[in-house]
This record gives sequence, C-alpha cells and structure tokens, in this order.
Amino acid sequence: MAADDVSAAMTYQIGSSTIRIHVGHLTRSRSHALVSSAGYLLSMGGGVSSMGGGVSAAILNAGGQAIWSDARKMAPRATGDIVVTGAGSLPARYVLHAIMIGPGGEAEQLPPGAVVRQATQRVMRLLPELGCSSVAFPAIGAGAAGIPYEVVATEMGFALLDSLLDNPEPFEVELYLLDRFGGSGVETFLERFEAAALTKFGLDAFPEGDGSTVRNLSQHAPSSQGREQSPSGRQEQIYSMLRQLDHRRNTLESEILGSVTGSGDLEEGVSERLNRTLDEINRLRSVYEQELARQGTTAAGDRNSVFVSSTSRDLEKHRAAVRSVIDRLQLKFIGMEDFAAEGTPPATMIQRKVLESEVYLGILGMRYGHVDDVTGLSMTELEYRQAVASDKDIRVFVMDEDAPITGSMVERDPTSLEKLNSFRATVLKSHSCSLFHTEHDLAEKVERTLSA
Repeated sequence: MAADDVSAAMTYQIGSSTIRIHVGHLTRSRSHALVSSAGYLLSMGGGVSSMGGGVSAAILNAGGQAIWSDARKMAPRATGDIVVTGAGSLPARYVLHAIMIGPGGEAEQLPPGAVVRQATQRVMRLLPELGCSSVAFPAIGAGAAGIPYEVVATEMGFALLDSLLDNPEPFEVELYLLDRFGGSGVETFLERFEAAALTKFGLDAFPEGDGSTVRNLSQHAPSSQGREQSPSGRQEQIYSMLRQLDHRRNTLESEILGSVTGSGDLEEGVSERLNRTLDEINRLRSVYEQELARQGTTAAGDRNSVFVSSTSRDLEKHRAAVRSVIDRLQLKFIGMEDFAAEGTPPATMIQRKVLESEVYLGILGMRYGHVDDVTGLSMTELEYRQAVASDKDIRVFVMDEDAPITGSMVERDPTSLEKLNSFRATVLKSHSCSLFHTEHDLAEKVERTLSA
C-alpha cells in the first residue's frame, strides 16, 4: 500500500488484483518489493552520499549503504536481468534492480519496448518466488536509459495486464510517476497506459463512468466469466489469437535477451531475426484487431469457393479425394497445392487465402503439422482460427479414432501431440463435426455437405 501523503492518479481493477498509479516517489511505498531502473554496473548513482536524480540514487539515499553493497557484489549484469537485493532501512523486503543500461550507455541493440516489457514481466514472475504480493514500479527505463515516456507507459501497460489477466493470485501493483513535466507527463503516461489496455481488450473506448478514479478492467478481459459467448465463439477466438501473439512475442524477446553477449552486443543475425519476426507479429495483431472491430459482419470471400485445410503428407489422398468432389460440384478449390511461391510470411498468406474463401472445410487427422515460427501454431490451427475470426461458413471433418492409419500418420512429438489434442477438443466442442474413416468415406460426406 502507498503512504497516505502520495496522491493516487488512477486505480485499475483486474480480477482480484489492482494497479494503482501514483504521483510521487516510490520510496514512500509500503509494497513488499521496490523496482529500480539500473545500469549494468549497479552503481546506483555513485555512492550513499550521491543525490543524483535517478530512482536508484533515491532508493540508495533512503535505504542506505547496505543496498549498494549487496548490488555491487552481483555486477556486471546483462541488459534485461533482474538483480534482487535487500531493501536496507526501507519498509520493503527487497529491491529488484532492472538492468536497463548496458556497457554502451543505452539499451543496446534491443528494441526499447522489448526491454521494458521483459523487465516488467520478469519482475512479476519473481514476486511469488520471493513471497511478495505487492510491488512498486517507477516508469522503468524513462530516465538515464533514455526510453521515451510514451513507450514505457505502453509497454508496461501490456506487460502488467498480461501478467495479471490469468493469474489467480491477487497482486497489488503500484506505479510511481514523478511530475517532471508540470502534469503533462502524468497525463501522457495515463493516456498511453489506457490505450494499451484498450488495445489489449480490443475496445475503442472505456464506457463512460461516474468520474471516479477507479476503472474495473475485469469486465472487458478475454477471460471474463461474464461473457455470454461460448469460449470458442468468434470474439473469444480473436481474443485467444491476440493473447497467443502476445505470448509468442514475449517468448521470442526472452530468447533474444538470453542471447546478449557479455559485451552488450547481440549475436550475429539475432537482432535482424527479432525485428523481422516482431514486425510480422505486430502486423498479424493489427489484422485480428480489425476483425474484432467489425463484429457483426462477415468477411465476404469469392462466391462458391472452398478453402481446404489439413495437414499435407499424412492426408494427401484425402485432400485429393476432396478436391475431386469440389471440382465435380463446380466449386472453386483454395488450398496449399495451388499456393504460388512468394516472399510473404506463411501466416500472412494463410490470412489472405482464408479471407478469399466463402466456405472453410477443415480436415483434422492425427498430426498437428508444421508449426509457424512467428505464431507458434500449426498452419492448420492458424487456418481454423482465421476462419472463426472471419466468421466463415465452417464445415469440419475429424478422423475417427478407429480409422485405418499408418505410423507416419500419427503425431509423435510430445509438444505437438499436446497441442493437437487441445486443438481437436476445441474443434469437437465448437462444431457439429462429421467423423470419417477413409478418404472415400470423407469424400462422400464432403459431397453431401457441400451439396446441401
């Protein structure tokens, strides 16, 4: 909890957790843990007599020499690391030093937003391990690290909401802002923080309230129990995909932070791969946000066109049989067999091809299939998710467990098998699926369905 003489600008409720934004200094906080933006040498502004303007120096002056002594024993550290020390004479139990400045004097070659997100999430993951249920952050990276205030607000918003949305344990999170810009800085932070929340929940604006400084975000959350739609409905599927993209982005950024060398440089090729992949994730996210914005409308595709989705090598005969049916019915077949080679990322091509179709025809066998590096999902699951998000006419055929199969038709990778079982359960629960045994049985059932 905050001290009484620090003003609260806004409070956000996320389930049983809260985020409180204050104007004041976090050394006044009564939270279990205080977060400090730090340099790789953990000098905390020099020494105990230093009156530097940074958060580290303020914590040092308020908490005493013991914090500096503990921190210096663990230097140097890489950008993105979180160093845990005692809190000296401060009421807190710990100080969590987030390394935001490397040997080059800045946040290295990593995108600033990635550093802020990862530092925030790493702190939140540490709290249960330390037995802490409350934490106080500054605007991490907005000082000597030189990360723009707007970027810090946006990325801390994304990271904190991600950490709290599905966490059953209650946490009290405080953000302390210094009013360095005569009120405009706090206003800017709040605007960007709330913009991140709106984007996270796919909203244009929060409902008009009563003018209070408390916003309940739980009612807008993807995991909210108050939604009338089924968990597999269009809106929930879009939310699910947005969360998947956020999770994938976080995983990739964490890998990149782990690749930073002792000199503060990224391993060769890593930075380029990160930026390319993150650009594609952000592009995909914008497409799904657009889908969410046009709820109640259906993305029209080519009339009488059928997108056929399945794994390939294990179901080659099945796909050929289905294509024969589609050709015989004088419908337009859209499938991987006809995709031209191009430089477009696979997930982008899938989105475009599904949107071009009128009917989505899914064939689910016993393999999960090739996993897209950008999203972490198989091409088949990506196609299905896009079809649901675009409100396509969906027809799904699932291979019966008693169907005659060979060993090559069965998923053997444990991780992919787990994903397949989850995907299969979602599809069977969400749609009136038709079970099939052979390619001939499948062809007959597809013909009856498309002729109806």
